[in-house]
Amino acid sequence: LLSSPAMLAHLQRHVRVALDGRKLIIQVLIPDNKESSPIAKTIEYVSDCDISLDGASCRWAVDHVAIRVPVVDLGAKLNGTLEKDSYIHSVELEPSVYQVVLCRGCNTNLRASTTITRVFSLPSQFWAELSDLWACHGCAGHGHYHQHQDEHTHEHAHEHVASSSSASEPVHAPMEVDNGGAAAAPDLSQQEHRHHHETNLRNQIISAQPLKIFVSETYIQMHASDLNSATVRLDVDKDAAIAEYGYGAGVEAVKNPFQCAACSTHLGLWSLDIDGSSGSVQTGCSVELFKHRIILCRPGDVLTNILSSYTPERVLVTEIMNRANVHSCYKFVIQPKFGSNVHPLMQVVLVNWNMTVASSENVDSMETHDKCVVGTLRPVLKVRYSDLRDADSARLAVVGDWCEEQRAEIIKMAEADCNEILSLLRTRHQLLPPSCRVINRLLVSYLHITDI
Repeated sequence: LLSSPAMLAHLQRHVRVALDGRKLIIQVLIPDNKESSPIAKTIEYVSDCDISLDGASCRWAVDHVAIRVPVVDLGAKLNGTLEKDSYIHSVELEPSVYQVVLCRGCNTNLRASTTITRVFSLPSQFWAELSDLWACHGCAGHGHYHQHQDEHTHEHAHEHVASSSSASEPVHAPMEVDNGGAAAAPDLSQQEHRHHHETNLRNQIISAQPLKIFVSETYIQMHASDLNSATVRLDVDKDAAIAEYGYGAGVEAVKNPFQCAACSTHLGLWSLDIDGSSGSVQTGCSVELFKHRIILCRPGDVLTNILSSYTPERVLVTEIMNRANVHSCYKFVIQPKFGSNVHPLMQVVLVNWNMTVASSENVDSMETHDKCVVGTLRPVLKVRYSDLRDADSARLAVVGDWCEEQRAEIIKMAEADCNEILSLLRTRHQLLPPSCRVINRLLVSYLHITDI
């Protein structure tokens, strides 16, 4: 708005802020050289919580006006959104919605003719790592943890897997417990502890079972027998798999991407059992279907996809939030999930995850020549980012140092998904005032935190 000092001086005298219930009305009179009277521009924002003009203030910057308006009891509302006890919608735990599972790319039904009988929610993404962290040292506090865990295991998938005779893989590694109820810590040197930790994580597997569905934040896990194998394509490079994973004498369980046979959409990951000693690669029984690549519908309502809110943006936000919470890491490098290309696609720095934004983005039929209506406040992640697809060598060297020094975490995403997210980031970046768009040579933007 502010193209000159004269314009700034004019706007300082011609900005009006009014409140009509929960509707905040901001009117700006902009002089027009062709007209004798100024043009009135109005911005309307309807708040979903109480606001007040008591204590409101304006701050004039080089290219924008910042108006501070007190919001009443916003903290309680946002805490309910950002710190949810449940991250999976209840309808996703109904067996009836899994009788038909469609590819989002071509509507091909991926399901076999079996009937799903039970659906369970999976623990959070890093449950095995956290449990190893909490339970690998002998201290009095862990007795309480195990008691608390026992009281609530009926809500989690690992209890049902452990109690089922059809499980083909161990749920978690055996653990010795001392007389006090706390897990006995192995006598390991510091150099050996990381190897011990990684071995435990590989063994702590929640296995797929026939006629049962396990639901996580970003994917659903089912048994291979419940999937129509004729509708998917699994391309396995056995030599490459053995070269990468077949370094031990035992069987290593890894995941291989698979596609829709009709439209080649990457649907998820299929488990493989690689025996390094014999050089054999066998197809496993566990299948993970990405929620943002499939369609689920309630019986009788085939037009409504209950997974429509799952998008590549939501997947990335989930990954960033989980890793920031568990590892206290705020730098991320996005790499291709499929194929042999390891060229980084994007770098992201998490700046703030307690931020909310209301903008005119995606507000249908609400903008006219003289009035702009913005949407409601939505929780977002404020981020700094850089598009690395055509980055120069200097930028790639910085990203390489991040990874080598373990200052950043690597997140794998499909290139198409990353391209979609970069487009969203660019659009939202342009909504910000020019003076607020760059911090330390990285672009500023935000990602929406999708509520269930």
